[in-house]
Amino acid sequence: MKKPEDWKKLRSFRGTEGEYMIVLEAQRIALSEMKRDVPLTQTVFSPLTSRLKLAGRDTLLQHIREAPEAVRAGLEIVTETTRRFAIEVVSRGADGLFFASQTTNRGYRTVEEYDTFAKAYDLVVTAALADG
Repeated sequence: MKKPEDWKKLRSFRGTEGEYMIVLEAQRIALSEMKRDVPLTQTVFSPLTSRLKLAGRDTLLQHIREAPEAVRAGLEIVTETTRRFAIEVVSRGADGLFFASQTTNRGYRTVEEYDTFAKAYDLVVTAALADG
């Protein structure tokens, strides 16, 4: 995620591929090894946090401010993949999610940027779980 055009190169995943499959397999193993009824929560990173990890804080904020449409296009794809993964996590036995966001702290971005680039996409992911 070095240039704004990189956001438009993202592709959708089923939520059960690559690193997501590794996490789902670890969850399966953990659930099968538990000797007691212990709740299991799985970490799911917010869509914008996932991109933060690839772009870095400064680059992400620069892209939000200089190429918002490119960022939105990429976030649509990331959000759909994250939504699918979250549904898989719960359908495969997790009792809940730890929905991790590292882009909500004050001073990093404006409230409007939070509403547009974080909250709007976070709600898509969490609403999918409320429906199921």
